[in-house]
Amino acid sequence: RHDAALFLLAALHRLDPDFKQQDEWTRAYALWREVVEHEEFWSLLVAADLKGEFEQLATFGEVKELRGRVPRLLTTTVAERARDTAARDDFVACDLALTLLRGAALPNALLDEYLDATLGPVEDRIERLNDEAFCWVGLYYGGDEANDQRKYHFDQAWKNFHWRVKPQLKRFFHLAGGDNHNVRRSCERAADKLSELAAAYSRYGFTKESLHIFRQARALAPPGSASASFVEERLRSLDPPLELRERHDADYIAALEAELGDLRTPSKLFEEVKPSVSSQNGDQETLGGCLAQAAFYALMIVSCFALDKCGIINMKKSGSRYPPSTMNFNYTAPRIVIPPMPRLEPLNIPPLTSPSPPGKTRRRPRPAGERRRAIPGNDTNANMARPVSPLEPINANTVSTRPTPPPKK
Repeated sequence: RHDAALFLLAALHRLDPDFKQQDEWTRAYALWREVVEHEEFWSLLVAADLKGEFEQLATFGEVKELRGRVPRLLTTTVAERARDTAARDDFVACDLALTLLRGAALPNALLDEYLDATLGPVEDRIERLNDEAFCWVGLYYGGDEANDQRKYHFDQAWKNFHWRVKPQLKRFFHLAGGDNHNVRRSCERAADKLSELAAAYSRYGFTKESLHIFRQARALAPPGSASASFVEERLRSLDPPLELRERHDADYIAALEAELGDLRTPSKLFEEVKPSVSSQNGDQETLGGCLAQAAFYALMIVSCFALDKCGIINMKKSGSRYPPSTMNFNYTAPRIVIPPMPRLEPLNIPPLTSPSPPGKTRRRPRPAGERRRAIPGNDTNANMARPVSPLEPINANTVSTRPTPPPKK
């Protein structure tokens, strides 16, 4: 059984690296699961080890550790393939790998680890797209702009979400499922952004657009979350007759799938209307007014040139002008003569330390008048002191008479 599971898994890794034969992969993992869960296999392994058929004896603790590592060793390649395909936005291949991991009956902790490593980067990319779609809403939430100009920027934010973020959420939902916590976190962040946009619509009197976006946010917000409570409260305040019943997980998943699958644009709500140009005093200017203003300035410029031509006004600058600069193309560079370097005699510098001849010790000359003093207890100084000749013994024969001092004058 162990050999059959080993050979089948090796053949699938060699012949089906894209995991298209899902049934064969499921069969291979089922065989391995039987091997791991069968106590007789591990007993025979320990018994064979005790007989000395292997170089090193295995303890029961090592066998238990090996038994716990088998699921990770068998599925590491599949998990790496799922993570790589998700990073390349190849959700079809990633879905095949994740389906295979879910059907391998892995421990819950190991399966959650694989899902977080695979779906985490996808969640980060969707969050970045979500922030980019609604980044301009806060800038037009206040100020002196007209309502049609605000609505134009609000509509652009909603269209960015509708055409850029919503398709990615749909793919993420089909890849991981509605009960996955990564998907629910992404949907909750999208619901928060939509609620902020709907509140901006409602503040400036666009009630229909606000109601439509609040309904979208309620479909995305997970039940029991803070986003769902806020959205339901705003819906009741904007539309009191609206009845909101309690939702369960099955109802939420069905509503989420329906909302993500609906890519239709509501008519007469988010139309492509360009805002008018605001003047300096805050009044709105039409296209005809802008053209008339441009024609007025053009007429003023033509009139100035005509009056200058007739001599009525003088637009020329008075005073002397500097002559224009000229370029000398026949420039001759001066001859630069570099004098030769003077010849220097080579320096005969003796080396810093020349070798002393054998038998001669080089010493620094001692200044005149300096005497050596022998330090008691120091043999080196004693040897270096001047030798003293011994005195003769004193006796009657060797004692010389004291010389007579000269007479005083």
